[in-house]
Amino acid sequence: MRHQSNPLNAILEQRDSLGVISTETYAPVLRPREVPLASSGEEMESLIKQLEDRCASQLHCSYFGNPTALFRGPSSDAYQSLMATMGGPEEMARYYGDLTGDHVVARACQEYELAVRAGLGHYTVHFGIDYSFCDGMYSYPETYGLDREAVLDGAFRQTVVYLNRFESHLAQVGLLTPERNLPTIGIENAGWGLEYGIQTADDYRRLFRYLEKVNAPLRELVTIDWDFNHLLHPLGRDKSGRASFMLPEEERSDQMRALERARGELPGALAAEWIRVNVFAEDLVSRVRCIHLSDSSWKDHAIFARCQAVGPYLDQLREERNPEARAALGEELVVSRYDNHLHLGSPEGMLESEHIGPVLRAILKEVEDRVQKGAAQFPLRILHELKGYPYQIESGDRPQERALQAQVEFLRGCGVFFAEALIELRE
Repeated sequence: MRHQSNPLNAILEQRDSLGVISTETYAPVLRPREVPLASSGEEMESLIKQLEDRCASQLHCSYFGNPTALFRGPSSDAYQSLMATMGGPEEMARYYGDLTGDHVVARACQEYELAVRAGLGHYTVHFGIDYSFCDGMYSYPETYGLDREAVLDGAFRQTVVYLNRFESHLAQVGLLTPERNLPTIGIENAGWGLEYGIQTADDYRRLFRYLEKVNAPLRELVTIDWDFNHLLHPLGRDKSGRASFMLPEEERSDQMRALERARGELPGALAAEWIRVNVFAEDLVSRVRCIHLSDSSWKDHAIFARCQAVGPYLDQLREERNPEARAALGEELVVSRYDNHLHLGSPEGMLESEHIGPVLRAILKEVEDRVQKGAAQFPLRILHELKGYPYQIESGDRPQERALQAQVEFLRGCGVFFAEALIELRE
């Protein structure tokens, strides 16, 4: 394989010390998501070549939410409200590719086809809100009549739509054959505050029960991707230093309240335990396919609630009249305070070696156990997801590489080294 990216070259050359052997590629890096992924066999071959050059072993989807599945079709009030807040039919079609959601699904089918043709082991999807046309501007319950439960239901329906279309698409292009090993389809957990979706172990339990009930095709390929940073979104500390889940009361579960009572005085312990109880849910751990390692920063108050910015943050968004500037402001709020994907060991991070160390060692043991058992179809992959805010704006040479080095150093301090890990590169 040819490694043309300087950051990737530098990382792969340090395999013995960093443990990274391949990458996850974000599909829009290959071709913008608003257009078909490939229009000919030659274009598909060119994309496979790009994945080889990137040492890719898994692919991440382009779109997070299908407006038809989530908003129940163009005739629904929710769909019409979405179209209005996006600026009308033309803007909605520009963002989603059309007004029906067909482009979103067709693009995902082509991406899965590419993963199959390139021999990748995994395709990651993220079902829920695709909100980046204006992060934090609108409350989903108030503006669209969609609460967390409604979005979760939409994510379940979207999963079934994808599975049915994947099967029919692969059959149509001649790739659905008994001897072919298909990539697993990992559903990544959604964040909190700024989005809804499949967020907890209990949500995944409900998803798998739903897939059994509707007899969805390819359901045996559906697995779980746990993103540490997304799990940590709702956590904050008050002025006394006590940790809590900074969420609207209707989103706070009994499990969250119990953790606050038991571990609230030890914020690092609460954060680590919240990760442990989800990642190592006994009935689900065998379906975990990929764990995304990173951290998040403590909040002293909620910035988002019910998918909308709160307080002065919402005022800033409303005061900005330029749609592009407003979208940029919303995105900055998200990636700087919630979806920042700090490296483990960051001074401003939540996770402390004393508390997260046992969880990381348990993850390493799970990786090793699956290798020993020869679980070829579902090995546990470790992804260093360090695409976040500090490494996008930091000047100097290869900030992401330095973040990876710091994260690996933290892991080693916990007695952990992942020898066949991935890193996500979005450039």
